[in-house]
Amino acid sequence: MIEIEIPQDISKYESKLIGPFTTRQTICVVGLAVGCISSFFAVSSAFGEDTPLRLLVPMIIAIPFALIGWYKPYGMHFEKFAKSVFVSLILAPAKRLYKIDNVYDRFDKMIDAEEKAKLAKESQQNTKKSKSKKRKGAG
Repeated sequence: MIEIEIPQDISKYESKLIGPFTTRQTICVVGLAVGCISSFFAVSSAFGEDTPLRLLVPMIIAIPFALIGWYKPYGMHFEKFAKSVFVSLILAPAKRLYKIDNVYDRFDKMIDAEEKAKLAKESQQNTKKSKSKKRKGAG
């Protein structure tokens, strides 16, 4: 009898496009090949045939393609993982200030501001009335 290994979680299955490679891995292999071959010949023509950079530069160029194609930390694709690490370590503050946002305090401040404006308006009207009374009494 033929035995077939069945994955435990069906959502973890990735369909293969060419041979053992998924679509994502196939695109990364093509990008890796183009980047490495072109950088190899560019470095060879720029620095000569005997330079160790001929192998070092293509390896450095291959790293991002390999990470994006095959590496899955915590079950995420590498670009999602890199984004989450960037946001959590660089964009988000390490120490967060504890600050309570009380809605009632905001309403209280708004009401106080309205009352102050109303009192200021009334005091201006009272000063105008008292000045006009003084003028009438003086005239």
